[in-house]
Amino acid sequence: MSSNRNDLQQKNKEIEKSEERFSYLSSLTSEGIIIHHNGIVMDVNKSFCNLFGYPKTYLIGKNIIELAAESTVKEKIYQHLGLIEPVPFETVARTADGDAIPISVNSKNTIYNGAPARVTAVKDISERVKAELLLKESEERLRLAMKGTNDGLWDWNLITDEIYYSLNWKTMLGYRDEELANTVS
Repeated sequence: MSSNRNDLQQKNKEIEKSEERFSYLSSLTSEGIIIHHNGIVMDVNKSFCNLFGYPKTYLIGKNIIELAAESTVKEKIYQHLGLIEPVPFETVARTADGDAIPISVNSKNTIYNGAPARVTAVKDISERVKAELLLKESEERLRLAMKGTNDGLWDWNLITDEIYYSLNWKTMLGYRDEELANTVS
């Protein structure tokens, strides 16, 4: 009987050490880390709380679906929860203030406190999404400017030896777009 008690005490110490390591490691990352079972929050790191604006005490025991922004996003999260091997995805979530933020989500299945769980890393991708939108707008302005002029445009990347000829440039030389490849030769 004493042996069983010692084994139990040893296992409890191992669990405590494991939780301490998780807390320490998760405090070092800027990504929000959440441990959950079927969407029910078991633990979160400080970065997760800061990202969404909720205190840890509020999140523990809650369903992570509550953080979803709209029904289509909730469906995506439900599908993700149902996957045996989760795949990374991007979505939009709501903060405690009601703000919508684009996030990337990456999960791995694990055992936590002796029970099946999923560790999910959440990253705010607002800056990347904003940069992509600005790039798209800039490309559209360039496309419209090129279309509005009768100038031919070509661009040669000397490092990769790739070249681009605009449709106007090809037309000025008497070619159709498909007749002249984008090569130096």
